[in-house]
Amino acid sequence: MEKTLTGMARAEFADMRLEKNIAATAGKADKTAIFNNAAQVWNHTFYWNSLKPKGGGEPGSALKKIIETSFGSLDVWEHAYYLDYQNKREDYASAVLDKLINWGFAEENLC
Repeated sequence: MEKTLTGMARAEFADMRLEKNIAATAGKADKTAIFNNAAQVWNHTFYWNSLKPKGGGEPGSALKKIIETSFGSLDVWEHAYYLDYQNKREDYASAVLDKLINWGFAEENLC
């Protein structure tokens, strides 16, 4: 993610890559607002990149094995489902995993 924070009141962070901004402000009480905003941008950007039209299906075998070993199954990791699905998490997870998940993006970010 090549995003930078521009237009921030703090010039020292204005041209910094988003990941570096988060790392530089994490745990610093006087930088909480900057950290929170940067982390929210990163989280939401990562989430939306995790979806794509006509996505879904099964992950590649290596990723599937890691998911099953680590979690047993894939859990809901974003609160955006609430507006459309309310507390119907299973319906949300099915819609995302069957039609939207971008397994290629997931594999690109596999550590």
